[in-house]
Amino acid sequence: MLGPAATSIPQFILIINWLLEGNFKNKFSQLKQNKVYLVLFAVFVLHLMGWIYSQEVGAGFEDIKVKLPIILLATVFFSTKALSQKELFNFFYSFLLGCALNLGWCMIYKATHINLEGRDVSRFMSHIRLGLFTNMAIAIALYLITKIKNNSIKIALIATVSFFIFALLTLGLATGLVNLIITVFTLVIYYLFQKKLSAKYLITIIVVFSSFLLFSYFHIKQFYSSQFTLNNSTYNVPKTLSLLGNEYSNTITNTQMENGNKVLLNVQPIEIINWWNTKFSDDSIIINRSQNVRRYEEIVRYLTSKELPKEKAGMDLLTTTDIENIKNNITNVNYPSWNYVDKRLYELVWEYAEFKGNRSINGHSLHMRYYFLKAAFQLIAKNPLFGVGTGDVQIEMNKTYLETQTPLIKEWWKRPHNQFVTITVAFGFIGLIVFLISLVYPLIHLKSQLNSVYLVFFSILVFSFLFEDTLESQSGATFYALFNVVLLSIFYSNKNQNNATKPI
Repeated sequence: MLGPAATSIPQFILIINWLLEGNFKNKFSQLKQNKVYLVLFAVFVLHLMGWIYSQEVGAGFEDIKVKLPIILLATVFFSTKALSQKELFNFFYSFLLGCALNLGWCMIYKATHINLEGRDVSRFMSHIRLGLFTNMAIAIALYLITKIKNNSIKIALIATVSFFIFALLTLGLATGLVNLIITVFTLVIYYLFQKKLSAKYLITIIVVFSSFLLFSYFHIKQFYSSQFTLNNSTYNVPKTLSLLGNEYSNTITNTQMENGNKVLLNVQPIEIINWWNTKFSDDSIIINRSQNVRRYEEIVRYLTSKELPKEKAGMDLLTTTDIENIKNNITNVNYPSWNYVDKRLYELVWEYAEFKGNRSINGHSLHMRYYFLKAAFQLIAKNPLFGVGTGDVQIEMNKTYLETQTPLIKEWWKRPHNQFVTITVAFGFIGLIVFLISLVYPLIHLKSQLNSVYLVFFSILVFSFLFEDTLESQSGATFYALFNVVLLSIFYSNKNQNNATKPI
């Protein structure tokens, strides 16, 4: 939770302690008989075998190094005595503390840096991974509340959950908020089955959940309409000349809008550029330099959102706050007043409109994924059985982007952003089958032992696999390895010793 060093050092201590303990014959005997361990080990073997036919040996080594926690932690925990409940709870408390410190520092950083949200606020890992860890912490805290009898600790845990949810909202962690919904949904389903709730509670839950879905649907629909339903006003009627007598630029067919107003209608670019460059020489717009075109586009969109003339007369009406907004890359006058959800909705509907209008999708995370997956599927078609090998995913993706003349600029030539697809690209369908077995087999084999924490972990993990290459980073691989191994090793021990009839 607190960076690579804080993640790696405890792992080294565990491995050194395991080596000093000795008794390797007994340890390896246990591992050979443990089918849950063997399916996890198979994924690591998959990476080693893929390294044999890899072209990028160095990249392959780095890939294997990232995946090392998966097998090392599994080897340690499955060959030693499983954690007791007290040890598990201490582990959970340590994790909660680390998560709280991480989020606390991120919130301090955000408070001292204006207009930071989402990917820019996370200081120790990507914002996606931070969302995963935070939701896992929420699930753990809720689990502890149901197990701890001390009321003071319960109150502290409730406050902790509240802080984590507040942090997700304050920091604008979109994926984390989606994972929060998944966390709540998983817990509701779990307790429905575990507690066998009466029909009254079941109906209440269904009504609440349905109401939430309906509210979300109508809110999104209303927001989209506010942006892309054309206002019936003279502002959207094409004109010929500005107040200074200069000819307007009118792109009638362009569908870009801000607050229901057409962006590229009645624009006088020379007047806008000259006004801005005269006032702000240190932030000047030079229209033939790509890095400065963005500022011009932001100004035009901002003027449109305020229904100000897109010429010198409109620029003269901009307030000091408006100028600061534009300098902070804000394109809509209402943006600063929106909550985070509406800000993210604004970005998504704008991305959708750009995609629908066949305009540039570079930098638009949602729609770029179409081209990530398109390139990946073409690679899979060429290498269906064994894939391209460990470490070769990025270089082969780059070749495919080049061959297919993708509309993405080179800066956005990325991996598939889907862990299942990435595994298939690297190791083919054979590798995908091995990977899926490693995920599903423990779930089936230990189903009677699974608790709410593991089910939440599994749910948000699989969700992250659908939209991210979770295991391709140290923090993501460690998240998977740590909670998967620690919990499964306890479940496996309980099942074999027959000392637990219920989940821990």
